[in-house]
Amino acid sequence: MENMGLEEEWISQILAKSTKKHYAKGMSYFLEFLDLEKVEDLRNLEKPETRVLQFFQWLQDVKGLSSNSARARIVPLQSFFTYIDRPLKLKHRLPQIHAKIENWRPTLEDLQSIYRLGDISVKSWMSLSRDVPARMSDMLKITPEQVKSGEFMILSQKEKVMGKAYISEQTMGLFDQLETANIELPRSQRGIDKMMG
Repeated sequence: MENMGLEEEWISQILAKSTKKHYAKGMSYFLEFLDLEKVEDLRNLEKPETRVLQFFQWLQDVKGLSSNSARARIVPLQSFFTYIDRPLKLKHRLPQIHAKIENWRPTLEDLQSIYRLGDISVKSWMSLSRDVPARMSDMLKITPEQVKSGEFMILSQKEKVMGKAYISEQTMGLFDQLETANIELPRSQRGIDKMMG
């Protein structure tokens, strides 16, 4: 590590290749926002929490990111400032990145529309969609084993954000019925569209 720059040292601590790429992109945006060239210049950054909060808004206003995507770009900065022993105090100052998955609560109308449908496959998919309101591409990667476990981590491929998914008793019961009947849900968007049509 002797010949490495600060950014290379920090990035080398991260194991997953996709995470390294995500962290490097977040850092490049932050340097662009601050009009700095080197990560080393961040060691003496004044009021880093204030600058990060301004950066969060800049990502939305200038780069056109959603609040959730902008929040995901802050994670690398939290990691970096912790690495240089200047942990950021941002608790309750930024939205939680897992809010999309964990905080949605179905209305009575949502539930009625789910259980008005007759086919067990459709009911199972709709119930799972209620529990885990994620993108179709992410939903299709959920396995029956994950559903059976009751809770699991799910990754948004587009936003590179992890969130915890909680499966209701109703959904687990419907998936048990699918297993008993030896029915498998489609594994493609086209298949799901056809089943729902």
